[in-house]
Parts: sequence; structure tokens; C-alpha cells
Amino acid sequence: MALKKSELYSSLWASCDELRGGMDASQYKDYVLVLLFVKYVSDRFAGMFVSSARFVAMHKQNPSAKLSIHGVHKPTKPAASAA
Repeated sequence: MALKKSELYSSLWASCDELRGGMDASQYKDYVLVLLFVKYVSDRFAGMFVSSARFVAMHKQNPSAKLSIHGVHKPTKPAASAA
């Protein structure tokens, strides 16, 4: 069963009213804005965390791997010189 957008909005609005309780709306918005900011930061840097976790996993497999601004680079072996 698909939820209609209007039903979702009314449900969210009712939830916000219930959470707010007797608090003045001008005070409540401060809490909501902080939560929105934390959500934004969380979403924005989620990819960075995945990259860091990938580096840690790769470093466990190959401790000589180096991290640069472009990602993880495995060291290359020098080419054998023809003598």
C-alpha cells in the first residue's frame, strides 16, 4: 500500500506537534534547525567515512599502501633495468 504525500506530511506534522508539546514554536525551531544541520553534515561526510574505512581495510591487507588526496595508491615495484 503506497502512502500518499499528503498523508505523510500530515503524519509528520502531527508527530512534530506531539514532540513539541507546550514549547513555544520559536524555541522549537532552534532544535529542529540543529537536527537538520547534523543530518546535512552526516549525509555530506558519509562518503568520506566509507573512503576511510576502505583505506583501513586495504591497509590491513597491504601495510605499505599510501593514502593521497586521490585515494589509496599501492606502491609499484621499480621496473627491472635492462643491463
